[in-house]
Formats: sequence, structure tokens, C-alpha cells
Amino acid sequence: MDQLTFQVIELLVCFAAAVIVALIAKGLIPALKNTMTEDQFKTVKEWVQTFVFMAEQVFKNTSGADKKQIVTKRVKQILEQKDISMTEQQISDLIEAAVKGMKIAEGKTKTEINVTNVNSSEGTEGNDADQ
Repeated sequence: MDQLTFQVIELLVCFAAAVIVALIAKGLIPALKNTMTEDQFKTVKEWVQTFVFMAEQVFKNTSGADKKQIVTKRVKQILEQKDISMTEQQISDLIEAAVKGMKIAEGKTKTEINVTNVNSSEGTEGNDADQ
């Protein structure tokens, strides 16, 4: 009876391990397929920049929001064709970065660095006491 109990427990452990592996694989494989390689990201970034430049040239009399919708739609189309997954926020961030880069390149946006001058009180404490 002890041997039979041991075999049943061993079989249950093997079954549980197989179920766990199957569940992990079911979630992991699609996640791996949706993971973008560095080359894919660079390519998508280049597409976005190209579409932003195109929208700026072709749709000169169109509002910025409408241009963004046009670019977003085109980016989504090409991502779907290439079976690449990106969130709305990721697409939006890439478009905003491309627009900012384009404006900086054209000199339409100033890049400012604010530097705050902080007077150090180091070494002045002793001087105050002497006075």
C-alpha cells in the first residue's frame, strides 16, 4: 500500500508540474512574440520620424492634432502589417519625440537649460562667528 501511495503522489506531482509548465508557456510564448527587438524599435522610430516629416510637408494647413491622428493611423497600419505590437501611449510618445526633434532641427524650439546659482555657505559659518 505504501508503494501504491508513493506512485500516486509521484504521478500527481508530475501532472501538476506539467500543468504549471503548460500555463507558463501559454503566457510566455505570446509575450516573447510581442517583445520588440532593438532593431525593430529603431525601424519603428524611423518610420514614425518619416511619417511626421511627411505629415508636416503634405498637410501644411492641417492642425497639429489632425496631423498626429494621420501619423498614428499610418504607424498602426504598418505595425499591424509587420506584426509588431505597441501601445497607444508608446506610439504617441514616439510621435511627440519626432515632432520635438523636427522642431529643434528646424530651429523652431529653443532648448533651454536653467542653471541655479547656489551660494555655498561652506566656510562662511566660521567667518560669521568671528565678526
